[in-house]
Amino acid sequence: MKFQRKKLAGALAYALGVGGAFVFVGTPVQAVDIKVDVTGSNIKRLEGEGALPVQTLTRQDLQNAGVTDVGQIIDKISASQSFGNFNETLGEGSNFVGFNAASLRGLGSQRTLVLLNGKRIAAYALSDSSGVDLNAIPFSALERVEVLKDGASAIYGTDAIAGVINFITRTDYTGAEVNINYLDTEHGGGGQRRYTGTAGWGDLTKDKWNAWITADYFEQASLRASDRQISKTAYIPELGIDRTSGNSLPANISGAGMPGTRNPSNPGCLAPFSFPTLRSPKQCRFDFASVIDTIPPAQKTSIIGRATFQINPDHQAFIEATYFHGDYTQAISPTPVSGAFTFILPVQIAPGTAYYPAAFIASQGGDPTKPVNLSFRGLEFGRRTDVAK
Repeated sequence: MKFQRKKLAGALAYALGVGGAFVFVGTPVQAVDIKVDVTGSNIKRLEGEGALPVQTLTRQDLQNAGVTDVGQIIDKISASQSFGNFNETLGEGSNFVGFNAASLRGLGSQRTLVLLNGKRIAAYALSDSSGVDLNAIPFSALERVEVLKDGASAIYGTDAIAGVINFITRTDYTGAEVNINYLDTEHGGGGQRRYTGTAGWGDLTKDKWNAWITADYFEQASLRASDRQISKTAYIPELGIDRTSGNSLPANISGAGMPGTRNPSNPGCLAPFSFPTLRSPKQCRFDFASVIDTIPPAQKTSIIGRATFQINPDHQAFIEATYFHGDYTQAISPTPVSGAFTFILPVQIAPGTAYYPAAFIASQGGDPTKPVNLSFRGLEFGRRTDVAK
């Protein structure tokens, strides 16, 4: 007797990997309960759509890496680029005093969306809506950080073109903990101190409520550029580096028919702040690096608290509040005084006045009856200082 295999049976056998004398018998699979935490409200409804790449950094991961503040977390994100990132030091002399921001894929902080528990955070007040100040997020309250490395502008808008960083805090905590960190440098300056305290009460399972609060205080000591050999001067002739300024003390003068810019006090410049250089031997050049801060001083206080109430097994209600206050003092070189900065009228000294260098101008082939332009540095008024609170 001859048997003929039906086409449907053959197709199923091929699809299931059944052939010849090998037959696999399946066993029933037991259902397993899976808990899924959804942060936010944009839930996908298309079955065939794949998952977007998300990098998750847990609290334990950050502690093992020695991370002590939110700014350091950015260095642990593979999609983060130095181009477009911003920190407190880069804000010197600008409106971005005390600003610390993230830039995914090098597209800038204004295109990197930062969320706290799935909700937007207000942009830094002095950044012209260019991004969120990461200093406002207390590190000690974090449970994990989720990073969407792909663009999410279709969901969140143009500020998420580079991706999304979602900082997720603890949902419940019971007990108390205190952390004290002290960091200092071998040669002094630039030290850091951090004091953190967390306390929590109530059990969601037993008491049907939980409340916790975290307070964090951070203090950054300043580091002067003059305190380090690598940064103490802007003039390194052996390397061909001359970033000194022509706005100096004593003032350089130009005009009145003189060739170029010169200084009547040369070579008696006010060392160590000003001196002649190989490129400008007849001037006094101001060394701005001798008076600036490499790391500015700062004090930051952040507090975050959360109260959660278990209404029933499927529903919770919560109240969340945050507070942040930062003091930043950034100082750069004293104010330059010259026509390049007044823009309207040049800064001049007229003939016949007490400080007009008539003899010097005549010795340089100039006309001592004409005014000369000044390039001055207001060293006596101190450094230009920005204080942000």
